[in-house]
Amino acid sequence: MKQLNRLLPVLYICFIIICCKTRSAIESPDDMTWAKLYVQGSMKDTLTKPQFKDTLIQNRQTAIEIVEPILNKHYGKSTIQKQKPFTVNQIEGYWMVRGKLKNGGTAGTFLIILRASDGKIMEMTIRQ
Repeated sequence: MKQLNRLLPVLYICFIIICCKTRSAIESPDDMTWAKLYVQGSMKDTLTKPQFKDTLIQNRQTAIEIVEPILNKHYGKSTIQKQKPFTVNQIEGYWMVRGKLKNGGTAGTFLIILRASDGKIMEMTIRQ
């Protein structure tokens, strides 16, 4: 029993040291600051990179042909069909495709943004 009483403080100190080191490795303020700056810089670079004329999505019809199967699978074909004809806009190297309702409303309609250069989906949502 005396040996256990002597060992408990040592184990307690070891536990505290291990917990402190693990927490600081995971949540280091310097690491978080760096990560935030990196992400912000990456997004800025993505939005300001020059767009090339040789892009994957060169016209409205191609944009629709790419997004329609994705939207049908994700939201259901009947839901997407009710939102035709789609509104399609090209904005600074991106294609925005939006659904609209027969009554002109937009609540509950989809919005999807594709990067024209490679077709990557940048955003896909249902508008509120």
